[in-house]
Amino acid sequence: MNMSIIVFLAIAISGATYIAIAWRIHNHSTKLDDHLPITSHDSQAIVKNTKEFSSATVATTISLATVILAYAELAGYMGTWLFWTVITTAIGIFAMRMASPFIWRKLTEKGTWRPTLHEFLGTSYDSLVLKKGAALCTSFGFISALAVELTVGSRFLNSLVPVVPVWLALLVVAGIGVGYTTIGGFRVVVVTDRIQMFAIWMSLAALGLLEIIGISLAGGVSFIIEKVPATMYNFSWREGLYAFLIGIAVINIPTFIADMSIWQRIAASNDEETVKRGLNRSVISALFSWGALATIACLLVVLVSPKNGENQLITFILQMGTSHSVLVGLLLLVVIIGLYAASLSTASTQLIAAGHTLHTDILRSSYDKEELAHSRKELNVSKLILTICAIVAIFIVEGLRALGFSIADLVFAVYGAQLGMVPVVISALIFRKDILKKIGSFATFGVLVGFAAGWGAAGYGKLSANGDLVFLSPVISLIISTVTLLIGLLFNLFSCRKSAIG
Repeated sequence: MNMSIIVFLAIAISGATYIAIAWRIHNHSTKLDDHLPITSHDSQAIVKNTKEFSSATVATTISLATVILAYAELAGYMGTWLFWTVITTAIGIFAMRMASPFIWRKLTEKGTWRPTLHEFLGTSYDSLVLKKGAALCTSFGFISALAVELTVGSRFLNSLVPVVPVWLALLVVAGIGVGYTTIGGFRVVVVTDRIQMFAIWMSLAALGLLEIIGISLAGGVSFIIEKVPATMYNFSWREGLYAFLIGIAVINIPTFIADMSIWQRIAASNDEETVKRGLNRSVISALFSWGALATIACLLVVLVSPKNGENQLITFILQMGTSHSVLVGLLLLVVIIGLYAASLSTASTQLIAAGHTLHTDILRSSYDKEELAHSRKELNVSKLILTICAIVAIFIVEGLRALGFSIADLVFAVYGAQLGMVPVVISALIFRKDILKKIGSFATFGVLVGFAAGWGAAGYGKLSANGDLVFLSPVISLIISTVTLLIGLLFNLFSCRKSAIG
């Protein structure tokens, strides 16, 4: 089967399925809270059950398509150290599970109105500046994350079908993702998250079968075992490893606590049990799915001879695509459908999180939430915002491409910079409001400077060819934000003691 036909058919199946679901949901959308999770009653924008919550959580931060491509990029050097990312991701989701009862109570204490993450922070610290500053950072972060997914999708399409220009590949991927998200809103994002989990499992199974076929063609298991380099399994130390391990841990473990997309899903759930059980399932799902991806990536190292500038997964797919076997063609079709389904689903998650934040936390922050939720006019405004976000993401894609960011670089830069909000969120869940109100300015400064420092470190590291600095950008962001907040807490404590003595 011709590779171009396989790729176009995979995109058509993924896109048509998602758009059809979006259109069905769109027919029942009459007001804004059918599009965004703003209130807990009479709304279509909901998470109905545990399975929906679990699938949505795994898809929130980074698509499994991006994970496998990043793994394929890193496996030759990092080897089985990749499994550290699997462990830390599961720990991060488990940490979110432990925090979820506190978050649920905070989000439901307002009755039917469900505040966003940034509204919660603004109220907790009694700071409108913090609310809007954090919202701006989140919006930029999610639009940048969307740019990562668009970059992955467009590069993947261009690499498999070189006759399709990169700009056209970008427009195709962006058009499908933006189209169905704009039509169906938050509800279609949740539904497609569940579909993409099924698709990615089918894709992993098909990719595993293709690797078995590849092993057979290469001379069998014994021949392959002889080719496995020692660095793949002996956990030996190598240059840049400490930065990789620390950076991954800092991204994966705390990041879910301050993730607007997960807070969206908690706010859209019917009850606390859905949230807790959904996160429990997410821990298991992440372990198995990310673990399978790491295993597949490590096998690619011995099955594929690296080509300069080409991702090894793409090399393997193109290599298998030369086969005239119908079975191989069908397996490749399943693989590519799964990868595009995952990429599109996560892109829509990031788009809806950015759109929701910009709409309710920045542009309409002073509006009455009940009136806003029941406005049909605001429903159309929301769709316009989503479209504008996607256009901005496309420009970011081109900028990152010009700077030469790899997929792995983008993951550390984008997701690391968002960690500036983590200490502020954790403090808001732990401390009383009277304490938080006194350190609102420090919290605001910590978020903004942490975010800027994360991006700045990654950018400077890339321009100066310092890979360690790119990997450590999440650590820099988190440390600066944490230190700023600690200074605020200590300053407040010192002031209180001085007042008491006086």
